[in-house]
Amino acid sequence: MRVTVLIPTYNMGEYLPALAGSILASGLLPEVYEILFVDDGSVDATPQIIESLASESQFDGKIRALRLEPNRGRFHARFEGARLAKGDWILFLDSRVQVKEGFALNLQRAIKRGGATVGWIDTDVSKNIYSLYWQRSHETVFRRHYSIRTPVELTTTNYDQYLKGTGIFVCPTSHFLEVCTHLERLNILSDDTLLLRELLELGPMRIDPSLAVNWEPRSDLKSFLKRFFERGPGFVEYHVFKAPGRYAAVVMAGLFIIALWSGFSLRYPLDGIFWALLAVPLIALTALPFGKTWGESFRLMPLHTLVILFFGAGVLRGLFMNTFKNFRLRPPRHRR
Repeated sequence: MRVTVLIPTYNMGEYLPALAGSILASGLLPEVYEILFVDDGSVDATPQIIESLASESQFDGKIRALRLEPNRGRFHARFEGARLAKGDWILFLDSRVQVKEGFALNLQRAIKRGGATVGWIDTDVSKNIYSLYWQRSHETVFRRHYSIRTPVELTTTNYDQYLKGTGIFVCPTSHFLEVCTHLERLNILSDDTLLLRELLELGPMRIDPSLAVNWEPRSDLKSFLKRFFERGPGFVEYHVFKAPGRYAAVVMAGLFIIALWSGFSLRYPLDGIFWALLAVPLIALTALPFGKTWGESFRLMPLHTLVILFFGAGVLRGLFMNTFKNFRLRPPRHRR
């Protein structure tokens, strides 16, 4: 069974040598047919770094590169890469991961079981505040996910209860191409949750904690907050429009509060400013459950406040974008 390692990347050149080195150190290279980097219009040194890696003899000529211009986002980068892939299976890896020792054997087991597999991400919380926030916030929101020790089958019922993504993900190439071809026609905004949900319709999917990698979130405030803002439209597309559930209720409650505050502020501007300022410390306090100690919780409060504000802005943007998209895609009425 031939396996293509597909690595979509955008302005992440500094992380690629460590990722490539981990593929060598873990013993994964002999088990894969090719390593395909998809450079999604990077403007840093990414193209040169990929070219340098491809020229190293220790990779046995297995590294290939696809350059896309202009930048179109991860969905299209992965789709174009999958079209070019020569493997029967694709192993997707994020630019900022490092493969662990023993990964090759666990990958073989996952493929033999058949179906798609979402891998496990470990984060070094001691590295910086961004790693700590990502890990602790996800441990709080996805408690059920972090309690598993053996592979768990995903179903349409439990799908939203687990943490999923394509940072480490393996699936049959044909299934991925089929789903992407369908979603491309819909002009989707989401790049993970909706895509994986569609893949679940084609066959079994599981989360396997043994298929683990080390992962590093974005490590500066601007890019970290930008990513949360960018996730808003995709979040709304799936959780509000595609599969409304508890998150849709939270979004609707937030919209009601904003509408109430806006109406109040128009009549009483100074009082509106007061309540807006009061909301900031209240938002900060919602980080209290995240920390394993009081010290961790207080450290996370300033960043958490910014994340909520930027993600909230992304959700509002997503509501507008999805409403407009759905209205535009609605078939015209036929006149009698």
